[in-house]
Amino acid sequence: MSHRRASVKIFESKRTVHAAVAAIEELVDELCAKMRHHITTGETVEVYQSYLAWSTDSASQYIEHQSFGFLHNEKKAQEWKQVSQTMVEFMPFEKQFPAFKQLISRAWASITMLKLPR
Repeated sequence: MSHRRASVKIFESKRTVHAAVAAIEELVDELCAKMRHHITTGETVEVYQSYLAWSTDSASQYIEHQSFGFLHNEKKAQEWKQVSQTMVEFMPFEKQFPAFKQLISRAWASITMLKLPR
């Protein structure tokens, strides 16, 4: 087995997946409850932001066994949405200016580390 494949093997194990299922189902329930609350109160639902918060929380729960809590913190979820949108907007520059590729990926890593709660 290659070194790269061995390093991700833990994420593919049945034990890891089964351990994450309950936590991710709980996050799905929280997302649905949040949507129901917005619909019931007549508030505007920011679907993209809510789904991004859920998917980021689910990924962090699966990988780090701890959710970042974006579903519970609207301000942090909004900031994370802005960061992710900005980085997506910069992606075309990688093709137009190949020298910027390393700079952009370093910036992405730095900004991600600053914005993601620890």
